Amino acid sequence: MYILRIATLILASLFLCPTAFAEDLTARQIMERQKELHEAPSEKASLIMILVDRKGTKKKRTVRSFKKTLDNGLSRSLMIFTEPADLEGTSILSVETEPGKGSQWLFLPATKSMQRISSSSKTDYFMGTDLTYEDMESDDLDNFEMALTGSETLDNQDCWVIEVTPASDEKRKASGYSKRVFYIRKDIVFTVKTEFFDRRGRELKIQTNHDLENIRGDMWMAKKTLIDNKRARHKTLVGLAALDVDAKLDDDIFTERFVSSGRRPQ
Repeated sequence: MYILRIATLILASLFLCPTAFAEDLTARQIMERQKELHEAPSEKASLIMILVDRKGTKKKRTVRSFKKTLDNGLSRSLMIFTEPADLEGTSILSVETEPGKGSQWLFLPATKSMQRISSSSKTDYFMGTDLTYEDMESDDLDNFEMALTGSETLDNQDCWVIEVTPASDEKRKASGYSKRVFYIRKDIVFTVKTEFFDRRGRELKIQTNHDLENIRGDMWMAKKTLIDNKRARHKTLVGLAALDVDAKLDDDIFTERFVSSGRRPQ
């Protein structure tokens, strides 16, 4: 989902021909390889969001997104709304303090206040979208159990099917999902579909990635992402308008002090 870090390329020989080695790979190895291939140490992007309710009414949001992995391996991200006018400047800051754990703050420009997102609010939807605060946090694979349940063909592409569930009681209580099911293309090791299930095991929403583009080398990016919230009968379409991979970003922009000052990263 929205959900990412870069690491040393391992198991490279196994992936010279992914489908040929499918039987030898574990779910964990596939998920690790995906992170290694498609996550940059830093990036900034311009996004367009279209929200569609059950009546077909559409609302547009524009967002600037910044992400960085620090030298200690921990990630930080900042999202700033630029449109519409009543949301302009509203920001969400996510700071990973240790692998798989961190804090989030919501900045409201009208009151110039930083509100910390409580653990009980992580499952809430963010600013009318179909993304929860949990979706915008980095995932640590150690917090999850993964099972390779088979293969499936989507849009004429062979995909691994991997079921991911919380690995501990603490994670199960904190997460809004009992499980997620990832469909990962074998040729480029990229997720094209994710199914989300609520705490009672019922299908909640489906995320699909479209218009895949090769950024560089083996790195791919989806130019369009659709989140179809079956429960709410609501959809969020996210379009990638601009992307700068390996952008030079100061660590200072990912701090409460910077965000609450009302300044904007360049």
